Amino acid sequence: MLGRHGMAEKSFPKDSAVGVVNGGEKEENGEKMVAMAKAPFHSMFKYADRTDVLLMLVGTVGALGNGMSMVIMTIIFGQMIDAFGGATPDTIVPRVSKVWL
Repeated sequence: MLGRHGMAEKSFPKDSAVGVVNGGEKEENGEKMVAMAKAPFHSMFKYADRTDVLLMLVGTVGALGNGMSMVIMTIIFGQMIDAFGGATPDTIVPRVSKVWL
């Protein structure tokens, strides 16, 4: 069944303790079913306190660092390979030691 926003609504048996109900009951297979209410995205953060906000910020910074680590390692590895490319046995150590951000 499609809801008012064109998204499928889920129904659960009336005696189940799943989700928030909006009072919309219907009969299905001899069981009373209750439709779940839709909640806006920002309402998930309505009851967040300072600790929750701090943990979300730390998680966001950690996720960004994790995502950037592969890119940075690829750049450094590419510069190392370029340093090996035109080096002779006498110049290889100084050329590789110059590679850094």
